[in-house]
Amino acid sequence: MSNSGPSSPPRRLEDMDPDYIKESNFGDMMAVNGVVHGIAMLVFILRIYTRGFMIKSFGYDDAMMILAWAFLFCGGMVAQIYAGYNGALGRHKDAVMATDPSLMEVYGKMSFVQGICVTVTANCLLKLSIGMSLLRLNSNKWYRRIVWGLILFVICYLIEGIATVMSYCDSLEAHWDPKVRETAKCYSEDLRNTFGTMNTAFNVFTDVMFASVPVPMLWTLQTKLKVRLYLIGIFSLGYLTVAVGLVKMFYQLTGRDDPDKTFNNRVQFYGLLQLNVGILTACAPMIKPLVAKTLGIQSSSAVSTAPVYASSRSRQRPNPAGYVREDGDHAFELAKYDDGQYHTTTIRGGGGGSDANKNTIITSLHIGDDFLLIASAKWCVYKFDLALESVEVLAEVHSEYSGSLAHDPSS
Repeated sequence: MSNSGPSSPPRRLEDMDPDYIKESNFGDMMAVNGVVHGIAMLVFILRIYTRGFMIKSFGYDDAMMILAWAFLFCGGMVAQIYAGYNGALGRHKDAVMATDPSLMEVYGKMSFVQGICVTVTANCLLKLSIGMSLLRLNSNKWYRRIVWGLILFVICYLIEGIATVMSYCDSLEAHWDPKVRETAKCYSEDLRNTFGTMNTAFNVFTDVMFASVPVPMLWTLQTKLKVRLYLIGIFSLGYLTVAVGLVKMFYQLTGRDDPDKTFNNRVQFYGLLQLNVGILTACAPMIKPLVAKTLGIQSSSAVSTAPVYASSRSRQRPNPAGYVREDGDHAFELAKYDDGQYHTTTIRGGGGGSDANKNTIITSLHIGDDFLLIASAKWCVYKFDLALESVEVLAEVHSEYSGSLAHDPSS
């Protein structure tokens, strides 16, 4: 355990240039993070509108995203604005201490709140939201195991992050009050910085994994190249978060002894920017139903290769995108809702009878988590004759109802 204190005596106010005392880069910091946060908040609102009101499929991943944004806004943006408005953030440290030493407590409180709310909690909630969204993309066993493994890893380092921040000193006030820190028992500053850098490394690792896992699957889609490139491009935006995280890690490793941290504030600045970019890139794929027609990226020609068997237990399941409905013996009506009306297609599995060998195979893929695209080969062998064979897109059905498409031997 060790106590920390100033490495050199503070400069006197009369020795400082008046312009130096007034100098502040708080406006520049807020200009960057404010603009990025505004864009992220807009895309976040569009995501909630799309999922909650347009396609009516609000899920746990959306709830996690709301919590992540709330922690970012309250514990990150508001805390930083409060510190900057009071003159504790953006000004030179020696000028702050010479004019009003109590402002260092304000800066310390801001750093503590951001450490708990942004660096640890909001980042992990964002990763949990991304993981839950990726689980909707594919039902492949190994794909889901990888995503679940990443989710469990995030939960583990969420617990570790909160524990290391809260246990820094035996007194919570030592996080921001230098006088309390003088008598408090705290673990070393180097160890504290190591834990912070490790947390950033965990975030970078999970960002890389979450951005990379869906790419191979998206590239193999049998759809227009424009649609594939759009989907891969949107999911690859996660690498922007990786880049910001690497910059933050660089300053964590090289700027541990920054004598002017209130002015530079690089670690907190890039920490906020990383989370703002992360929310922006995580919400962007979810607004596809809202922008698909404008961008000309409807996925109506996509065909997947993962078989799902239509269940004879399926009944009509209407939704804003379309529906699947059992329509008589061994037939299913599928509809896509477009331009104010339903466009229907009927699959018929061939003749009935006890000696019929019937299989109606539908291949499907979750595109983002807005639609389940239903398409592909339907065939039926009846008394050794091929009754039906075709490959075509049938409908786009909301993924909420994909659970009804399960293997049923009677179909």
